[in-house]
Amino acid sequence: MRFLAADIYLLLTASGCTFEGDRIPSGEAWLTPGCQVFFLPEPDFINDAHWFDAEVIIDNLKDRWVGFSIPDSIRRYD
Repeated sequence: MRFLAADIYLLLTASGCTFEGDRIPSGEAWLTPGCQVFFLPEPDFINDAHWFDAEVIIDNLKDRWVGFSIPDSIRRYD
């Protein structure tokens, strides 16, 4: 399963998260509204769109931002 990267970015910014501008070789740093840092992996570029592995994003946000879950309104793609 995958998430369209644009959907995840929109969800995070709507939730008050901000991109900090810092990049590491495997991703980018974000900040929660409570000033907790978390990293998103670099999205995969497939069929002219950027995609995130759904399992990685779900685990990353759940572990890094306690209590955060992806709403059902964010579409999951096969």
